[in-house]
Amino acid sequence: GGTLDRCDLISNLATYGGGVYAAGGTLNDCALTDNVASDSGGAAYCSGGGTLNDCTISRNVAESWGGGVNCGEGGTLNHCTISSNSVTHNGGGVACSLGGTLNDCTISSNSANYGGGVRCSGGALAYCTISENHATYDGGGVYFGVGGTLSHCTISGNTADHHGGGALCLRETMLDYCTISGNVAARDGGGVYCNGGSLYSWSLSGNLAGQGGGVYCYSS
Repeated sequence: GGTLDRCDLISNLATYGGGVYAAGGTLNDCALTDNVASDSGGAAYCSGGGTLNDCTISRNVAESWGGGVNCGEGGTLNHCTISSNSVTHNGGGVACSLGGTLNDCTISSNSANYGGGVRCSGGALAYCTISENHATYDGGGVYFGVGGTLSHCTISGNTADHHGGGALCLRETMLDYCTISGNVAARDGGGVYCNGGSLYSWSLSGNLAGQGGGVYCYSS
């Protein structure tokens, strides 16, 4: 795949990947700003081994998946800053699925209906900071669907109008060694709303909700 180094991608428009469609290519130290996708990946659609390293992704917009980035099928984000992006439906900052991976990323001030910061199914997040994101419905910081892992992450100051201010975790999701603080859900699970997910060695403090300030556990 091709490589882009220190490029600025500004105010571009596409159906998938408003700024760039990276199917096996690599972006290093790039800035992706004010791009729009009418479907998915406002700034970038990253798959097939596509990789973003040390990129800044801000103020991008999408309709369906990933206001900032749609990352799946082997796509990887390393050391990226993802802020102030929005999507109507899933994953304000990032939509991550099918082997998509985020390592040591900062995800802040993004918004969506589901997964204000991240909407993840089958992907993995490690050593990420997820803060000040908002979901109109569920998963202010992170919405984890079926499968996926969240490890050694800090989730703070996120809000959801319904469930899971910090994180909403569904079946076959593994979450370990994370710090969850200062998140708010209007209904259930200020820190975490958990239905079938597995939590191990978490620290939860200062979270707020109508039911289950720290954790709301539910079995359907």
